[in-house]
Amino acid sequence: MIKFAAAGIAAASLVALSAGAASAASLGGDAFAGNCHAYILPYSDMYAYGHVDGPANECKVDLWQVNTQTGGRTHTGWGGGANTWPEYHNDGVHKLYVEVLDINTNQVGWGPLVF
Repeated sequence: MIKFAAAGIAAASLVALSAGAASAASLGGDAFAGNCHAYILPYSDMYAYGHVDGPANECKVDLWQVNTQTGGRTHTGWGGGANTWPEYHNDGVHKLYVEVLDINTNQVGWGPLVF
């Protein structure tokens, strides 16, 4: 019984490490839905893009840009792969957040606003 418990703890540690490593360079904005995890990655000093981890063909990500002065919003649309197109941010006016969709469970999640 102790062998199985130790193996389970070791496996859980590997999963936690791999999930953390995937988003190590992330700007934050983590969003979760079903088996999917989306977050924002830097593209350049002024641009960032949405990225999603999860089973292939199950997870979609959409990156939203918010103008904090006007309240206007734009978005990239659901990414065809693991990444979206980059959006402008980091100017004190625009913030970004991701929306994630698990198409198998039909669950949707949103991350917090980030610069």
